[in-house]
Amino acid sequence: MKLISYASRTLIAVVVCWGLACDGRATSAELVVHVSPQGDDTWTGGCAHPQADGTDGPVATLDVARDRVRQARAARPADAPAMAVRIVIAAGRYELSGPLMLSSEDGGTADAPVRYEAAAGSRPVISGGRRITGFKPGDEASGTGGLWVATVQTVAGPNGTATPSRFEQLFVNGRRAVRARTPNQRPFWIASVREVAVSSTIASTQQATATPPIKNRFAQAEQTVGLRPDDFPAIAAVLPNELPRVTMIVLHKWDMTRRFIDSREHQFQTSRVEDHLSFTFENNIVCWQTVPALQGPWDTLQFESRNNCWWNAAGAPVTFSGKTLEAWQKLGHETGSVVADPLFVDAKHHDYSLKPASPALALGFRPYDWSQAGVYGDAAWISKAHASR
Repeated sequence: MKLISYASRTLIAVVVCWGLACDGRATSAELVVHVSPQGDDTWTGGCAHPQADGTDGPVATLDVARDRVRQARAARPADAPAMAVRIVIAAGRYELSGPLMLSSEDGGTADAPVRYEAAAGSRPVISGGRRITGFKPGDEASGTGGLWVATVQTVAGPNGTATPSRFEQLFVNGRRAVRARTPNQRPFWIASVREVAVSSTIASTQQATATPPIKNRFAQAEQTVGLRPDDFPAIAAVLPNELPRVTMIVLHKWDMTRRFIDSREHQFQTSRVEDHLSFTFENNIVCWQTVPALQGPWDTLQFESRNNCWWNAAGAPVTFSGKTLEAWQKLGHETGSVVADPLFVDAKHHDYSLKPASPALALGFRPYDWSQAGVYGDAAWISKAHASR
């Protein structure tokens, strides 16, 4: 979904702090700096409204108001008594491109406090959000029919690259909107969870290559969550570089947990390209319902594969690193292989024996009696294996 309107993050830290007369001088009682959308950051901030001749008036931003206070304090004699400060913010919208940084030098005391306050009767809005404009009706060809679509502004990324803005809140006409999510009505049911401890400083390759990049996500454990086949397509359709941006909200007990998705498990995954033949894969049946078939650098890996029967029981297209079987075979892989139903007798009830017309048999697949798998040899040796069960 590409319907986006307003991203908002409040980035101001409120502290107790001090005001200029209209000529830029502090009064004996307090220092007052005025901030207004009609202001100018070259002015002193000593006036609540711009002067008629345009020579002075309020400043336009909170950062400059802070700096005016610092400058006025620095100009006072070292032995001068502390002075109260008020930074008075007029009605309007103030958009921040970064946090308003306040340190100990910007603070006050109980007798000479520093205050950031709204002007009398006004309600200024301080926003770390960014306006998104240029909305246009979507079209069916791009899959955005019935939606309004806009391009999100980019921000500076590493090494001078431009990356899409990241945001977690949307506001439309001043109201918080519900972000695109799935499902809309009911939750997915988690089929299984497996958790293993990991280093607290692990940052995966996908996190490092996400768009935009994710920096130093710390974790104490890695969880593998299993979903029902009917629910998994919502995740399977997400592009790999977008996957780390997906937030999974888990409802459990009496609270709610947010989880960031690192990767999807695939039927086959390879991670290392070697300068020799890595393996040969032949005369197998690969049948599954979820996730893509292959993950990793299969385009550059040295391997041989042939006479395999591939089938997605959920009816999803079977692809190989994004290519059809025909295109994959033209690259020298999966010679003689087919995408076809292997014709199990009753897979629903876990009977994976093959019907006589199974295409896998024609490819050379040789069924075996799995009940005979395991330790073999003399009786004493077999008894040791049985005793360990």
